[in-house]
Amino acid sequence: MSRFQRWCGIFLFSLAGMTDVWANTHSEPEGIVLDNTRVIYPGSAKAGITFSVTNRTPYVYLLQSRVLPWGSSEPGMTTSGDERQPVAAAEAERSPSTPFIVLPPLARFAPEEKMTLRIRLIKNSLPTDRESIFSLSLKAIPSQHKPLSEGSEGSSQMVLALQNNLKLFYRPEGLTEMSAEQRSAALRFSLQGTQLTMNNPTPYYVTLGNVSVDGGQLELGQQRMLAPFTTASYRVVKGATTVGWRLINDRGEQTPELTQPLR
Repeated sequence: MSRFQRWCGIFLFSLAGMTDVWANTHSEPEGIVLDNTRVIYPGSAKAGITFSVTNRTPYVYLLQSRVLPWGSSEPGMTTSGDERQPVAAAEAERSPSTPFIVLPPLARFAPEEKMTLRIRLIKNSLPTDRESIFSLSLKAIPSQHKPLSEGSEGSSQMVLALQNNLKLFYRPEGLTEMSAEQRSAALRFSLQGTQLTMNNPTPYYVTLGNVSVDGGQLELGQQRMLAPFTTASYRVVKGATTVGWRLINDRGEQTPELTQPLR
């Protein structure tokens, strides 16, 4: 029997329970509680910013924190016996870098502990006329409750790491200050046949909460977020007359709905 097959014998945490570990920050705190669902890094923060994570579980975790390029994936990590073993370490060394560091990058995360992470921009070559986006990757690696003795092959276990990637927006100094409501009001929609085009003329990323056409919800697919100064197109029913939309603000809440006639 291979080592990997022995690891697959027992899961310490079921797949069904994985989504419960990262708690909803708007409900009763339980699980692993995050400060927010997104991170804003202002260009004026020369000494960096902080982000807090609280362990509201009875379990000890190893918390791995890093900033990744938006849309990239992070090499996994498993634990076997008493040793934590990174998977594809060479691949991790080759993974794309960002101009941010997170301290501490790896730390023991005890039950009821509130850990404050410090995120710092260490090399700024980012655009100054618009926001940039990255991922704050938080990986919780559960500890093993009972160390495995040597030779107990039939009792080998695999521990699953639980990961949450948050949007991190770098907001340079000098941008025209716009609230989420103002960014929402700045969006422009146009209709040509069955193509609804949405234009974001602002220097900010905008994340759509929902879009409705003539009262029916529009399927946004992978185009829920628009980069600064870009457009996106959606297929709608020919002859649509009205569009309504909401954005997600910096606190992860929806803005009031706005509507616009389609011409």
